Amino acid sequence: MSSRKIIVCVSPAPSGARIIRTAAQVAQARDSQLIALFVETPTHSTLSDESSRRLDANMALAARIGARTETVYGEDVPTRIAEYAHMSEADTVILGQSAVPVLKRLFQTSLSDRLSTLLPDKTLMIIPDVSARAQRNVKISQQAEHGVIKDMLKVAALLGAATALALLFQKAGLQDANIITLYILCVTLTAVLTSSPLAGIVSAAASVVIFNYLFTEPLFYFQVYDPGYMITFVIMFIAAFITGTLASRLKEYARQSSKKAFRTQILLDASRLLGQEDSRGKILEVTGSQLLKLTGRTILIYPAEGGALKEPQILVPGYEEQALPDGQGQLPALSEKDHETASRALREGKSVGAWTDTCPESDYLFLPVRIHGHSYGVFAISRDKKEMSSFTHSICDSIVSECALAMENEYSERAREEAAASMKNEQLRTTLLRSISHDLRTPLTSIYGNADNLLADSDRMDEETKKEIYRDIREDSYWLISVVQNLLSVTRLENKELKLNKDIELIDDVISEALQHSDRSVGNRRVIFEPGGENLFVEADAALIEQVIINLVNNSIKYTPDGSKICIETSGTEQEVFVSVSDNGPGVAEEELSKLFELFYMGDRTGADSRRGLGLGLGVCQSIVEAHEGSIHAQNLVPHGLRIWFSLPKKEILLDGNGNI
Repeated sequence: MSSRKIIVCVSPAPSGARIIRTAAQVAQARDSQLIALFVETPTHSTLSDESSRRLDANMALAARIGARTETVYGEDVPTRIAEYAHMSEADTVILGQSAVPVLKRLFQTSLSDRLSTLLPDKTLMIIPDVSARAQRNVKISQQAEHGVIKDMLKVAALLGAATALALLFQKAGLQDANIITLYILCVTLTAVLTSSPLAGIVSAAASVVIFNYLFTEPLFYFQVYDPGYMITFVIMFIAAFITGTLASRLKEYARQSSKKAFRTQILLDASRLLGQEDSRGKILEVTGSQLLKLTGRTILIYPAEGGALKEPQILVPGYEEQALPDGQGQLPALSEKDHETASRALREGKSVGAWTDTCPESDYLFLPVRIHGHSYGVFAISRDKKEMSSFTHSICDSIVSECALAMENEYSERAREEAAASMKNEQLRTTLLRSISHDLRTPLTSIYGNADNLLADSDRMDEETKKEIYRDIREDSYWLISVVQNLLSVTRLENKELKLNKDIELIDDVISEALQHSDRSVGNRRVIFEPGGENLFVEADAALIEQVIINLVNNSIKYTPDGSKICIETSGTEQEVFVSVSDNGPGVAEEELSKLFELFYMGDRTGADSRRGLGLGLGVCQSIVEAHEGSIHAQNLVPHGLRIWFSLPKKEILLDGNGNI
């Protein structure tokens, strides 16, 4: 979408829909974003029902055709349009031009003329609105008539109370200025307590008439002896009228501010709550809760997966989850047609259902969660009995847009994590290939050479030489088997395919079995196993724990000189079982202790047989132990040597008299 913006001014005029569609065609031709702007003035509350419905329909139409709907508040319509045009950096403003009476043109500058003055650097497009002429004679609706009658009764009551107090003031000998002030107060209260602008005018005029009739000479006549009172009447009417008008405007501004604050608070709450969630399900649930809070209507949440909608979650006012208590709530039955309509909203990426041109008979308004071509779900808002105002509709659209943005951020974050994991796996494969190609060549060459010597010169070799060659082949083969086993474990760990086949095991039996498979090329090193003297049980995968012990023992054999002592010990507490492998070799540098369990870390150590490892053994040990909810550590011994120990959760076992579980 281009960064250019076009503003179309929305009004309750009958031709408003034509103006909006024309603006949409212009925006599409110019590849611009369309903004539908409505300026709500203090007289908005006096609109007839028909005009209000047209306004809501026009705003809904703008939303359906892809425009961004905005509402601003103020009395000076041209100024508010100009301010928004500058703020949004729009380059074109489109509005309808209605037929204005001649007398009105003499005393009032037209909207288009004001805008051309306020927006000299913008393109102004005016679409004739001849149908608006008929609006001048539109009758006030029955509801508006009832409102006017109610306001007039309030005017009569306030004037009656003010007159009664004024008569008391007169008997008390107070001056006329106090009585005039009392009537101005009456007009102010009228403006505050009524909604019709006509009430303030009637109150101001009636105040002047009553003051003339009851408090000026001659009394009870609409005449005055003192010509100065005529000036008093004019000033009194002007003061009362201005005071009442200002009070009425102040009340309307307060209403508009409250309405704007409510919208801002709802959007801020939605943005804050969505920013705290990091999963799609939670984001949809939070958005549904905000829509429920805003509308007070039943909300359906359709998650999307693979371009198809799943079964909806239902949020009902007063109830959090799906099922309603017997006889409670008014939940329209969900039909296959509702699901098809929701799928259509997801597919087309626009609002459908109630109050729209697409499937208007539906019991729900369906709002798709869609952004940048990605569809994440659909929200459905029940129709109920009361129509949804354009103001509420615009807030719902904004909340759903916030949801779409949060879902897109979650998608991007997950994509980044997957890319990072893929890059890490690729680096792992590269490192493995490099290490294998470099470090496996020596034992394979040795095995090949020894086998070739046996084939060529076996008859000329004595038995001792043959045994030495066999021993070398066995040691090199065992080293290769150990490396391959660790490579397989690393692959399973990185691909998250390591599945634990846990069973209750006696740790001493696991260690004894592991020692049967450890490196037999110990030379004159001594491997000593010292059990803890008690039956220590763990729930573990015996094969994987054996691999841990084999790796630790082989690590000690590899990096200690001949004559070294390698000791395996077990101990336990109430919660844990400890297994340690220690030697009296040279140990490692203190700065290397924290890196021993990193994959491919070998430091500067070289094995006693001058063979370098791949740096896999201890890293695999850590991953296996942590998969068993344990921990592994290393420390240098004094005066020399290295101790590596790991812990596993202890399993309490009850034995019978025969030692059986």
